[in-house]
Amino acid sequence: MWPSGNWTSTPIESEILYPKNAGRLAHPRDVGPVALGDPSEALTDYEWELEFDETEFRIGRVGQSKSFLFSETDVIASDLTFDTAGRAFVTYWKPTGVFAYWYDPISASFVNQQISATATNPFCTLDMRDPTQNDSSDILVFYERANAIYYQLSSDRYTVEYATPVTNLNGKKIHRCGIGKNYRFTLVYR
Repeated sequence: MWPSGNWTSTPIESEILYPKNAGRLAHPRDVGPVALGDPSEALTDYEWELEFDETEFRIGRVGQSKSFLFSETDVIASDLTFDTAGRAFVTYWKPTGVFAYWYDPISASFVNQQISATATNPFCTLDMRDPTQNDSSDILVFYERANAIYYQLSSDRYTVEYATPVTNLNGKKIHRCGIGKNYRFTLVYR
């Protein structure tokens, strides 16, 4: 579980692990399972890519054909990660707010859920890819709202908003987030 509110008071620079180190991409990428929904191998061995063509999200490993994931319209930007069971997680931004496409274990199905009606510029990442920590891993969704950076967690089913120490963006934007080479979570805004 993400240790909410446990932010360092002094920024610590760390390079974010590939491929989350690239920032916003036209086709978001993350490392993930050998196949969708197959966590039999490490969640760090295969690079996946998400494509959007104005009405459909498609997903596949980099360099391979892409399969239909879900339909949506009016998407401005998106990001990709995977849950500990190897299922795709997509956060996306529309004129009506920030949404998440995720597997909800309570309904035992994939859902499209609005996270915030007033947020923009979302990024997502799985906090720990260690299989011994699967029960305590969280997918984090960071976004901008009211000139500040906020986040929500999978363990709260994306129903609780948390503030970060960034309370005045002064025209800056979230650029990227992920696990740093020092194994600390890193959020970059500029």
